[in-house]
Amino acid sequence: MTTSIEDDFAYLAVVDAYRWWINHDFGFLKATKMIGPDGNRTGRSVGEFDLQTMRRIARAYSVSRNIPSHDSEVEGEKVVDHLKGKELKDFSKLGFKERAAKLVKFVRANPVALKLAPGEEEPKKRALASAMSKLTWFLNPEDWTIFDKYVSAAVLRRGGAGVAQMEIFYEDLSKGWAETLAGIEEELKRKGLDYWLGSRIVDKYLFYHGVGMFETSADGKQRIIEKATLTEKLQRPAVETMRYSLRASGQVLQGHLGSKLEDLAKAVAPILKGAKWTKDYR
Repeated sequence: MTTSIEDDFAYLAVVDAYRWWINHDFGFLKATKMIGPDGNRTGRSVGEFDLQTMRRIARAYSVSRNIPSHDSEVEGEKVVDHLKGKELKDFSKLGFKERAAKLVKFVRANPVALKLAPGEEEPKKRALASAMSKLTWFLNPEDWTIFDKYVSAAVLRRGGAGVAQMEIFYEDLSKGWAETLAGIEEELKRKGLDYWLGSRIVDKYLFYHGVGMFETSADGKQRIIEKATLTEKLQRPAVETMRYSLRASGQVLQGHLGSKLEDLAKAVAPILKGAKWTKDYR
């Protein structure tokens, strides 16, 4: 089993990314036609979306509640139209930094309208920062990763998940992104695993670092510990619970994959650490 704390975070990331791949991501990429019925890539430059697929992905990634379903799914259909429309037509052809800049601009320009509250004449609007980052990953996973409050906390060491924070997050992540992703993808190819898992491993690695930065008080409120150490993050109850579950999953998967996932975690741990996206305040 793993030994160092960095290995532990990498192990959580690898096992969880693989578990999501077999439970969700592979099927969703088939639904958007990036992967064909035979299980191979279709070679498409951009995926397809319909309302059902969008909602399935949004529910799995915990952003469905941010896309209002009132007025007979008017707002949901708008999101689908955006994903299929000309505004994002060339999104997947852009490099990481350019793609992030385009998404930030797009999200700011296309908020969704919330249901009118009693006494309101104009509906409030919400920018779909995290939701659109996650949905666009299924347009084409190449050279892309998702944004939410946890990965943001890991990199920026502060709370929040709005558009302004998303812009800074992608800017910071772009430093070392290409080299880090290339290194992880190379290790995946050596292990005979799909290299689209590379960005999901990055996401899960940052996710667990981010979850470990939040401390929950007795009244249920969360506060971010900006200078949390690696040990403190790993021992946070929320991380410890997921860690227990993922180790059990790893034992099951070992029966099918042998030591592939554990070996992969050990190989990618120094690559992820080398990106210097996270800090240990020992």
